[in-house]
Amino acid sequence: MKYDCTVVVVTYNSDLNKLYSTLLSIIKQKNISIQIVVSDDGSFNFEKESLEKWFEKNSVLDYKIVTSEINTGTVKNVIRGVKAADAEIVKSISPGDLLYDEYVLYKIVSFMKKENLKLAFGKGAYYSQEDNNIRLYDFCNPKDLEPYEAKNKLKIQKNYLLYRDYVLGALFVTNKMLLLDYLAKIDGLVKYAEDCSVIMMIADGIEIGFLDEFLIWYEYGSGISTNGSKVWAERIRNDNNNCFKLLYNAGGPYKDVFAWHLGNRSLKTFWYKLQCKLHNKKVSLRKTNYIQEMDIEKLRKQLEV
Repeated sequence: MKYDCTVVVVTYNSDLNKLYSTLLSIIKQKNISIQIVVSDDGSFNFEKESLEKWFEKNSVLDYKIVTSEINTGTVKNVIRGVKAADAEIVKSISPGDLLYDEYVLYKIVSFMKKENLKLAFGKGAYYSQEDNNIRLYDFCNPKDLEPYEAKNKLKIQKNYLLYRDYVLGALFVTNKMLLLDYLAKIDGLVKYAEDCSVIMMIADGIEIGFLDEFLIWYEYGSGISTNGSKVWAERIRNDNNNCFKLLYNAGGPYKDVFAWHLGNRSLKTFWYKLQCKLHNKKVSLRKTNYIQEMDIEKLRKQLEV
């Protein structure tokens, strides 16, 4: 492969300044060869020429721009972008999110190659900005990192499939063909929650690696899962339910769990509810210090550009 990694920037009516900030965080990456794919999902006024001029101004040659005439939803937009990728490893990102520093892609791609992984993630540094005020958040998704640190596949499956303690979708780095395979499984049933593909992977026992490093600055409150919109919450709920239906129909040891998530009560309902309650209590009592670990100066420098 010509590139170590393709970064797929997924856009839809995106703020142009945020897009440029995200792109700058990508082209500053060191010790790694990168291709950029911008995949737009039918924006009302997608400024392709301005984007091409920006790439030219910043001496970026290794890029592609793929577009759709109509809005098709996040899943199809990610599929378009990933199909255009020329690297074996892909990382998707949205405008407003920034790669944490200039070495993160080198670190996680090296980690995946060393451990022979097709699916991996790092930590997210959650932030928001209003005017010149930057706020950091002491959040982590998944809330429980212990199974990933211990490489305990059964506990990872339980956390994901029973407790729904998901990894923040913006953190994944994935093998191209694996991702396309699982996106194809949900395409047509899941429209926006592209990380439902990872739920399917976990259910199938695909190994997932965790790199204990911040991977991105995640703009909290701007994504479809954190913006507080009831409409978007309902759309994501429908996508998740369609994913659970697929998993239920596929059978397997967690079939009853998926039935429970879909509202089908059984003799195990009380047991499932109790386990989820105990899990949530366990993670809520855990003290975290993610903010203290974040280097806010790295963020300020990126946002000032």
